Amino acid sequence: MHSLDVYEILVREHQDMLFAYVSSLTDDSALVDDVCQDAFIEAYRHLGELRRDESFPAWIRTIARNRVFAVARQRQREPALGAQVMAGLEEIFTAVDRHSGESFTVKVHALRACFDELPLIMRDCCRQHYFDGQRVSDIADKLGQSLSAILKRLQRAREALGDCITKRLQVDNGA
Repeated sequence: MHSLDVYEILVREHQDMLFAYVSSLTDDSALVDDVCQDAFIEAYRHLGELRRDESFPAWIRTIARNRVFAVARQRQREPALGAQVMAGLEEIFTAVDRHSGESFTVKVHALRACFDELPLIMRDCCRQHYFDGQRVSDIADKLGQSLSAILKRLQRAREALGDCITKRLQVDNGA
């Protein structure tokens, strides 16, 4: 099989994931399309630098994230998401990546179901931080909680999501 054919398969397998990831970084739909296309082109040009095939999803996300930040710098804007939010997003996408046998759509459905199963207090905290982009300190103030309590709640939510996704995809996969 020709390397371009193999790369086409990689693009098909990961385009939905990359689109979802870049969409979480910016609400500019034209930018999302451009960044995804640029990231896949850049990845193809440097495919020989990829050490392990299973690293492709994280690698392509890094390329895309760097491109979004470069555009933000060009537009003289701060990225909408802080480092903690970025780390949390990457942690969630990495948990989803672990299950290579399933399509991204199946993984997203599992993630949504798992998110809906979180205790309300965790769901609200995650929604405020990851979806609404609120700072952890602001959430702590609003809820009358300490900063460390909110950070711990977010950590536990990410761990619960990772565990839940693993269980759901193993059950769906017949493992």
